Amino acid sequence: MVPKDNIIRNTGKTAAMSFHTKQNRFPITPKVTFRNMDIAYKSGTKFLGIHITKNLKCNVRVCPLSLQLSEVSCFIKPLNKSMSSCMIRIIYHLKKL
Repeated sequence: MVPKDNIIRNTGKTAAMSFHTKQNRFPITPKVTFRNMDIAYKSGTKFLGIHITKNLKCNVRVCPLSLQLSEVSCFIKPLNKSMSSCMIRIIYHLKKL
């Protein structure tokens, strides 16, 4: 069946996810097909810049972000007493490059 909305779909980037709690060890994963192609299940994906996991935990994005903030904090903290906040912001953005 051809969609009537004329949207082109990339089945190579299409994934199925079954959301469930951590306690549910056997989630329901029905077979998903689109244009006679089976869609594979993923445990996590990135959608519009947001990392989504099957049990809706935020560890996928939070752990790398907290590491990055820790590195920046150790770099900028000694400058706090000797520089203005404007100058610290400039240094922070330069360090990210």
